[in-house]
Amino acid sequence: MSVTIRDEDAACLLDILSEHATICIEGHTCSGKTTAGKKIAETFGAKFFDTDDYIIKNQNPTIERYEDLIDINKLSKEINEEEGKKVIVGICLRNILRLDELDEESIFIYIKCISRTTFQWIEENTLDDLREGNIDIDNIPEPHASDYRYILEKSPQNKADIIFERLEENI
Repeated sequence: MSVTIRDEDAACLLDILSEHATICIEGHTCSGKTTAGKKIAETFGAKFFDTDDYIIKNQNPTIERYEDLIDINKLSKEINEEEGKKVIVGICLRNILRLDELDEESIFIYIKCISRTTFQWIEENTLDDLREGNIDIDNIPEPHASDYRYILEKSPQNKADIIFERLEENI
């Protein structure tokens, strides 16, 4: 069962997170995963891992799935070598880490960004349109297509221990 936490309630996360050795943060592109992850890692003196840092250079531009761009072996090796507390952030995170079930010392946070702007993605509306067939996922550019495909297939927002809702104001 997941808990939904809004922006103003985020401070209560620290008590919950202090009990876990591994903190996994996932969400759509530009949802705030890296910003939140770095702050949490700094607060706890944890090692910070961002899957974007493990993207294999000079990849073939026709690769469609985000997780195929990641050097999973290198990332897994470095995560396993880290003995202390760790914070891992990324899109398609369960696919990348092959974490269908998290152990007792791990916690999974899904950051849900709700945008009020018309020029940025609005996750719930886009997901509804994809489910109803109003738009075709092949018309969404990468990395958003990977995000949406993954969210529809894996439903990480439903499997998360914590859902952190972040509202993005008009700029």
